[in-house]
Amino acid sequence: MRRLLLALTLPLVAACATYEPTPLDQSALLEELRSVTVEVPSDGLEVEQAVALALVQHPDLHVVRRDQEIAAGLVVSARAWDNPDLRPRLQNIYSGARDSIQWALDLRVFPRAPGETAAREARAQAREQHALAIIEETESRIAVETRIAHAQLVALDTQIGIVRAAEQLHSRVATIVTEQVEAQVSTRIEAVLVELAQEELADESASLVAQRAIAEAHLASLIGAPPDATLAVRRAARGQSVAIPSQAELEEQAVAAHPALRALAAAYEDQEQRLRLTHIAHSPWPNFLAIAGGGDAGDAVVDADASLTLPVFHSGEHDIAVAEARRDRARDAYRARLHAVRGEIRRASLALREHERRHNALSRRLGPLLDRAEQLVRSVLDAGGANPLALLAIEMRVLDLRRDTAQAAFERDRARAELAAATGSALAAE
Repeated sequence: MRRLLLALTLPLVAACATYEPTPLDQSALLEELRSVTVEVPSDGLEVEQAVALALVQHPDLHVVRRDQEIAAGLVVSARAWDNPDLRPRLQNIYSGARDSIQWALDLRVFPRAPGETAAREARAQAREQHALAIIEETESRIAVETRIAHAQLVALDTQIGIVRAAEQLHSRVATIVTEQVEAQVSTRIEAVLVELAQEELADESASLVAQRAIAEAHLASLIGAPPDATLAVRRAARGQSVAIPSQAELEEQAVAAHPALRALAAAYEDQEQRLRLTHIAHSPWPNFLAIAGGGDAGDAVVDADASLTLPVFHSGEHDIAVAEARRDRARDAYRARLHAVRGEIRRASLALREHERRHNALSRRLGPLLDRAEQLVRSVLDAGGANPLALLAIEMRVLDLRRDTAQAAFERDRARAELAAATGSALAAE
């Protein structure tokens, strides 16, 4: 009996684990973040390089990846039976008779019903798949935000360059107008109009520089760089525009790849296995099996025991109905999200077609005209004779269309990112 007691108590000693607290050190975390540096190419950060940095450095991804580690551990736990119970007892400690003290040792095990382990493991695997889908959904969101932030920074750089070039050209116009006013060829009204335009350009230039600083800080946050990091960006060389697939093709792509739909599909499987476990829980199967040993110094006995729940007050139909309702709700949630995705795809594809058309019209058709207009203004300025109001009108019109072209390029890039997000392909390189 002593050997039996030793064999049963050894697992208790082996299972003991030492708890070591790890307090949260907020100051150390702040210093850790301050020490982070991100290497950026000297010739400028391209969009795919920015996305790659964001998918490695962004702190949100570290959080959801921990969730996947937890879910993977629960898959292992789901395969294991519940630990048995060991209950040592002393009986008749106080009694009038001599040698009446008896010992007893109960061992209870909790056998699983047929199919229960498989259902538990399948449910844990569904939760792990859900965690993986959430990781991909977070990666997709960060990739889209990074693409848009990069495109915005490129557009602001372009607009700053346009306004500064206009300032230089306008400065030449202002000089000519000043000379013409002194020669009484132009009026002071024309001089005031030129001065007003000059001030507007200076204000716009300062505003664009401030907007760029804000956009730069946003992109730095996305790629895990310090908030005051200096980022140079550049647009990658692009080929010809790719034809947008049909609505049906995009919908099929979304069903196969959209991370939000994959997460909801995993959530449905979780509820399916929960319903399966509910059925198993109300099937006739013993709650536990027990072996009890006891007696006194001269006599020992061994007993067997079991427990079975009797379906007297209810047979579990209400629990099963609730589990079925949860599964049906998971199906409705998937259907509702799929309906929303179809609408997102339609809107994003229409927006991309329009922004592609507008960008092509501005850059290909109006671009050469703008180049000719700017060359004409320079030629007139070089010749020394000019109508200030005519030059001012041409110059401001060219500036407006240059701005529109830069904005159209940004809107096109954003529409591409949004369509990729709607179809679940945001992680694919453009």
